[in-house]
Amino acid sequence: MSIQIDDGSVREPILNAHGQEIGVAIYNPHDVGVLQRYKEKENEFDGLKEVDPKSENLLEEVDNVLKPILDYIFYPGFYAAAFSHVYPLTKVGEDDVFCLALVREIISRINSTITDDFKASEEKKKKYLEDYE
Repeated sequence: MSIQIDDGSVREPILNAHGQEIGVAIYNPHDVGVLQRYKEKENEFDGLKEVDPKSENLLEEVDNVLKPILDYIFYPGFYAAAFSHVYPLTKVGEDDVFCLALVREIISRINSTITDDFKASEEKKKKYLEDYE
C-alpha cells in the first residue's frame, strides 16, 4: 500500500545542443523549499575543491560530494537521473561546468514560477477582498 500525491513535480529532459537527451531533471517548480535548501547547502559545493583531479577515484569522490547535496536540494534520485550520461564536472560553455549550469537553470525556473505564483495569489486575494470593500 502507498500514498500517492501529485506534488507538482516535473520531469524535464536535459538536452544537449543537438537535441539529444543526456539526462532528466526532476524537481518541483513551485517548491519554495528548494531555494532554502540550496542556500543551506551552497557552501558544501566547495567540497569539490578538496577533490584531487589526479585521483584514481576522481569520479567516486565527486559523486560523494555532489550526490548528497543535490538529492537533498531537489529530490532523492535527482543526481542519478540528471547525470546519467554526462559527468557533472564536464566543461560547458566558455568556463562553466555542467552541474552548476544545470542547478542555476533550475533555480532560475523555480524563482520565475514562484514569482508568478505569488502574483497570481495576490490577484486572487485582491479580487476576493473587493467583494468586501
